Formats: sequence, structure tokens, C-alpha cells
Amino acid sequence: MRGTLEMKRRYFKATLLGLIAQSMIIFAVYSSFGRSDAASQQASDRGYSTDIKELHDKFNKDKGNVRLLLLLSPTCPECLRGASEIQSKVLEKIKDSDMRVYVIYLPILKMDREESVPSAMKQLQDKRVSFFWDRNGELAHSYSRVLQLPARQPAWDVYLLFNRDNAWKADVPAPDYWMAQLSGISSERRLDGNKFADETSKLLRPTSPMFLFGI
Repeated sequence: MRGTLEMKRRYFKATLLGLIAQSMIIFAVYSSFGRSDAASQQASDRGYSTDIKELHDKFNKDKGNVRLLLLLSPTCPECLRGASEIQSKVLEKIKDSDMRVYVIYLPILKMDREESVPSAMKQLQDKRVSFFWDRNGELAHSYSRVLQLPARQPAWDVYLLFNRDNAWKADVPAPDYWMAQLSGISSERRLDGNKFADETSKLLRPTSPMFLFGI
């Protein structure tokens, strides 16, 4: 009898511990989903994201679209003017639904703070635009290397264009075309909204053999 009671005690204890462990796992999983949903909801509420991985994933998810990526200071007057030029010369003239735009604000100037982002976002009013705040300026350094800017100059006030098949792998993707308002760059790279729109339109044109032969 005593042996039977001891076995029942052990069985009950093992079952109870198993239930506790299972409950903790379920709680951890739901908590993780809750934090993810809360972060996504917070980003949606403020209109921009602070997660560069989200930008990486969105860029690849949007493969099949022509994509523009803008690296800007949220307070620099030239950057705000450049954003307005993209709005009026590119977005307002090219209405294709298979185009995506990612605007990344960077802490370049002393006045650049996350609090400055909502005001800067007003320069670009288009449903195809997604906004991001790169608090550590990672992309400014990554694209300085990719674009081979002089003297390790950070990449900002830069406007990048990518074809439909370009993918973001281990390193940031190299653009098919780019312009900027940086000092020290060649005149042909100086931002010209009309020229940038022309290059964007070229990438948006169908390139299938049926289209080329008028079929």
C-alpha cells in the first residue's frame, strides 16, 4: 500500500510539473506575439518605424516593384527641398502602383532627433511611401561604402533607385541609379527631379519579349 501511494505521489508531482512547464511555454509564446503586435501597432500609430530589419524585410517583400530609397536628415533644408522635389517631379507624375518608396531619416545634424521625423514626413504625401528612423545612422555608413563616397562621407541627402529584381541580402543592395545633393559629387549625380523621374520610368517599363515585339 505504501509503495502504491508513493508511486501515485510521484505520478501526481510529475504531472503537475509538466502542466506548469507547458503553461510557462504557452505564456512565453503569447507574450512574444503580444510584444510584436504592440510594436507593430505603435509603429502604425506614429506613421514610421524604427526597425531597420523591418525595412530589410519590406524591401525584399516588395520585390517585383521598382523601389526608391531616400536617405535624409529630418531637419536639413536641402533634404526637405529634395524630398519636395521627389514628391512633385516623381510621385505626382508617376502614378504606377508597382512602385514603392522608403524614406529613411538619419541623425546627421545636431538638431536631428526622432521628434523631428513627423514634421519632415509632411514633405512626402503618397500611399506608396513608408517612413523609417535609423537612430544609429547605420544606412548612412553602409551606403557611403557602396556608393564609394569621398573621405568616408556619410550617405545622406541621397536618392537611390532599384530595379524590380534587386534583393537585400547580407549587405545593403547596390542601386541601379542614384543622385544626391552632397558636396564633392559630380554634376551628373546632382539631384534633378525630372531626370530622376525619367530613370524611374525606364525601370517601370515592361521588358517582356511580347511587349518589345508589340504582341
